[in-house]
Amino acid sequence: MPLLRTRPELVERARALAADLRPRVSTMYDDTASIGKLYRRQDEVGTPFRVTVDVESLDKALRGGWRCARRMTSRYAPTEMLA
Repeated sequence: MPLLRTRPELVERARALAADLRPRVSTMYDDTASIGKLYRRQDEVGTPFRVTVDVESLDKALRGGWRCARRMTSRYAPTEMLA
């Protein structure tokens, strides 16, 4: 999920990450609502992990922040951890 779908660089990175992960894990790209609504939607269906690409991800050359729904924690992960 890109944090801001109006920022082309975030959308590009998020789509590339989804494409990289798709062969190895069940992956869904979603930018249809605000990030809070997207998180709530994924909580409702029981998605265990989700990855969000934000400005900090771009600045630090990270792939994205991942969130563990069970623990309600978030972390940033380097490229090699996610893809």
